[in-house]
Formats: sequence, structure tokens, C-alpha cells
Amino acid sequence: MSIDVSEAQSVVTATLPATALAEFADADVTVEIKLPQGSLTLTAELAEQIAAVGGNGDISLGIQQVDPATDLNLLQQAAVGDAPVFDISITANGANITTSFNGLLSIRLPYDLKPGQKANGVAVYYLDEFGNIHKMSAMYDALSHEVLFTTDHLSTFMIGYSPVTSTPNGGSGGGAAVQIPEDLEPEAAGPGIIVSKASLSYISGQNRVETSLAISRRGWTSADTVIIAPGGQNNLIDALAVAPLAGQENAPILLSMGSIDPAVIAEIQRLGAKKIYVVGALDPAVVDALKRALPNVTIETLTGANRLETAALVNSRLTGRQGTFVVGYNATADAVSAAAYAAANGYAIQIANPDGSLSGAPVGQTYILGGPSLVSDIAGATRLYGATRYETNQAVRDALTFDYTNIYTADGNTLVDALTGSALAAQTRSAIVLTPGNDPTGVDFGGITQETTVYAFGGAK
Repeated sequence: MSIDVSEAQSVVTATLPATALAEFADADVTVEIKLPQGSLTLTAELAEQIAAVGGNGDISLGIQQVDPATDLNLLQQAAVGDAPVFDISITANGANITTSFNGLLSIRLPYDLKPGQKANGVAVYYLDEFGNIHKMSAMYDALSHEVLFTTDHLSTFMIGYSPVTSTPNGGSGGGAAVQIPEDLEPEAAGPGIIVSKASLSYISGQNRVETSLAISRRGWTSADTVIIAPGGQNNLIDALAVAPLAGQENAPILLSMGSIDPAVIAEIQRLGAKKIYVVGALDPAVVDALKRALPNVTIETLTGANRLETAALVNSRLTGRQGTFVVGYNATADAVSAAAYAAANGYAIQIANPDGSLSGAPVGQTYILGGPSLVSDIAGATRLYGATRYETNQAVRDALTFDYTNIYTADGNTLVDALTGSALAAQTRSAIVLTPGNDPTGVDFGGITQETTVYAFGGAK
């Protein structure tokens, strides 16, 4: 549910009856309030809490840019400098809600990068009850020129910039900085840029399920559809074709390891999803648990007798297909290399039979990923492959068009984080670079420039 007052430039708050907010909560939908100074997105859980405080009165939600000279003390002003300062408020029954609450409030605030600034250096700070300034996790959306972050409390927030530097043998680890050799001319920077492991900006959790949740939180404040795929290493092959469906539905890909993690259910509730695709070799108990926990969400299972049938079921849900990537029967790595492009551009991923033949004709422009021993020749198709999965990954990146504002890396050994990250990379038409152990040392990042922000799915924070 979206309430848009962003065109009313004089408005700093949106007001609605608490009863209406309660109805949204009962319907288990996410509420987004779009204001001239940004947007606020409430989960159904948070909407219910605020509605309870509001009773029969009105709820006002506001974003207002304030003057540091009047709202901050001298020490705070010195710390903030010329950073924009915003006051976020929710008022129920005339009283401000300022303390911590259960659930998360997602916030977007406008910010234009200044000359020389990079997206990975943008940060958000907040004032605590004692007037101290604290840094919090945030990301910059280069497409909408907004800073995105989530919080469990209300405060005065500031958008700041922390330049990130790194060296080949170490660095701050706080962002996705790259080192430019001093003797390299700016116009030739792409091929000579060095990305160090310490400089990667990590989107990760303690395990693969938590990393899929971190990716979802980074890319989506809400989503009508969510895809759940098997997270076990032996079952990843069943989810080979899932990225194009995620791209079509603008859906995050979450994982299940045997049973459904309560955090996954909580994330689905935060997103306000109305439909879940359960794909691949997942225990039927997972579906039963989802139905019990999310009775108002439609659940569709796409699981065939084998990986070929599962991929065919997934591809049958695609509309307006522009092309096809054909991969070998066991070629998880090759499929992952093309997943983000497929998700962004309407391509299906089709799996060949064990002998390399096809059970059906591909649709549209066709690329074969892997050598002839994996996939037989197809008339009119372009074959992309290398001697290793990393060379095939580079061949895909070299042959296809990506936007290099952002670029992502993932472990080429486990591949699971690249699968869940493909839907996020597709949002900005970015490539995913497979690296051994998420170590970019010596890896050719292709079209990377000095302005590129480099993220890593999974790995050490």
C-alpha cells in the first residue's frame, strides 16, 4: 500500500486515521508513505503498534529537513558540517513516538553525490537521547539518488560522507574503494584498477540464510512476491533457473535449510509479500510451516521430479521472454554467471540433458554457456565459455552489456550467495564476478571505473 504526497512540496507530514493503519495491519500489507523529503515504509507489525497508540485519532508521519544552526548544539554542528539533517517523526494522538519499537521502519532520504564522492562513502548518523552522534548502516541508491536505511527508533538523522581508502595489502574495510596506480591515466583506469579483499563492502550474514536476508533488506523495502529456494549445497542445482523469475517479479530470493528459519518468515512479513514461489527440493514441511505462519499469502510450489522439470516449471511462469541461456546439466557456476543479466533482461535459463542435448527449443536470442561436452551446438546460438568457471564468468561479462556503477563479487566455490544476490544485481543491471573464496586478488573486473562501487555477497564483514 502506497500513500503518495510527494508532489505537494509544502507538505512535510502525511496524516491518516489510526483505524486505516489498523486495517492495513490486519490485511498484512506494508504501508509506504511518500513525502517530498523522502519516504517511510512501515511493516504490518509496526503499523499495528502505531495504530494501537493512535486509537480513534489520527496518525501523522513526517520527514522534514531542518537547520543544524537551530536544531543542533555547537559540537554537533561541527561534527555534521554541511551534511543535510532530517527530522523523522510519527505522531499518534498528538504525542510523538520517539522511543524504540518492535519491527523496522525503512527510510529513504534524498542525497546527490558531490564531486569526488562515491556511493560507498555515504553514511547515515543519528542523535541519541543524550545528543551524541552515532553512525548506522545505510546504502546509496545511485538510480533514485536516495540513501536507504532501516531503524527501530525515531530520531534526527544526518547524511554524511566518510571517504574510504584502501591499499592492496589492507585497508579500512569500510567500503568498496579501489586503488588506482599512480602512473595510470584516468581515461585508462578500467583495466588497471586493483580491487583488494579488505576494501570490499560486504552484504552478508553469519550463514547463507542470513546472507540472503541481508541481500533482501539491502534491495527491498517491500515486495509483492518472494522466492524461497533450497540452500543446501547439493540442492542448489534445483534452483538454477530461478533468477529470471525473481527479476520478472522484482522478488528477493530467500533460502531454506531443511526447515524454514523464523527470520525468513519475519522478512516476508516485513516485505508485505502477497505471494511466495517455493522452488526446488524443499521439504513439504517448509510449505506447511509457511501456510501456518502466513495464512494470507498465496504459496505456489515449483518443484519437478528433477532439475530439468523444475527449470521448465519456473520458465513456464516467465512472460515476454527475450532470450535464453542454455547451460549444462551440472553447470551451476555457468548459470550463476548469467543469472543477473538474465534477471534484468528477460532471459530464461534452460538446462541441457546429461548428454548435452535439449528437450525443447530455446526462445529468442540464445547463448550457450560451457563447452561442447556440456551443451551441444545450437544453430544461431553464441557459445561463451572458458577453461574454468572463472574464465566462463569473465567471458559472459566480456560479451554482455552491464552497468558498472555497481559491481558485485561472490564466492565461486559455494555459488549460493551469487544465486541469492542475482536479483539485487539485476536491479542495477550489474555483473557478478565469481572469485575463489571471495578474494578479488588478480581478478579482471572488466568495465570497472574509478566511480564503481564494489560489493561482496557473503564473506567476512
